[in-house]
Amino acid sequence: MFRELWEKLLYLIMLFWQCKYDDRMDAGSLNKTQYSGKWHFLMVAADSNNSLIKFRAMDSSVFMLTPMDDTEMLLLRGEIRLSQCVLHCLYGLRLTTLVPLNMAKQPAQAGWTKCPFLLYCTYKQKYNEEIASMKCMTRQWTYHINNETQELILEGQPDLKTEIFVKKNNDCILLLETQEKGSETFRRLMLYDRSPTVTKYSRLEFEHRANCMNLSSIFVLEQAQVPCEL
Repeated sequence: MFRELWEKLLYLIMLFWQCKYDDRMDAGSLNKTQYSGKWHFLMVAADSNNSLIKFRAMDSSVFMLTPMDDTEMLLLRGEIRLSQCVLHCLYGLRLTTLVPLNMAKQPAQAGWTKCPFLLYCTYKQKYNEEIASMKCMTRQWTYHINNETQELILEGQPDLKTEIFVKKNNDCILLLETQEKGSETFRRLMLYDRSPTVTKYSRLEFEHRANCMNLSSIFVLEQAQVPCEL
């Protein structure tokens, strides 16, 4: 009963919540020591479903942010656990190429409706077995902090601009990625938290902020499995 009343109250708050956020931080002002360490990637919003395809393959993601010897560089290393849906598809040799649901016919086989995307098997069995063994994937990115601009610059992708938004308690950080040039253009907002749990309030606030930015497609990581270890 109390939970239902609380959720209704949050909903009413959201109705009157104006699109005014003043938590944007210049990249050059980021306290590297304060924001270094372990972060959980929890939610992402984008301007289209196509921009979320690669994220829908994730069950959970844990990241470590580390300042490099060069004071103007940050290393972000992540351990990504693939979703049960992806592993099921790969082990069954059914699928390999990501295709949004709205671009393909819904398959009739039982269980497929739970998958957020369809994959079509186009590779040899050996390749699929190798991919299926990758329950955890390691990725890393190097960001350059440019005091002359307000964004982070990702090494190797100069057209990708990353804006930083921080909460007052410092336990939450949001990154807004924008790429307006190249073969792929997108805008997406990503939520990282010190805690692996998304509270109801945090989720509503994130969805409201995304709506204010015209980012209508939202994906919440399921976290049905134990996160990979960093």
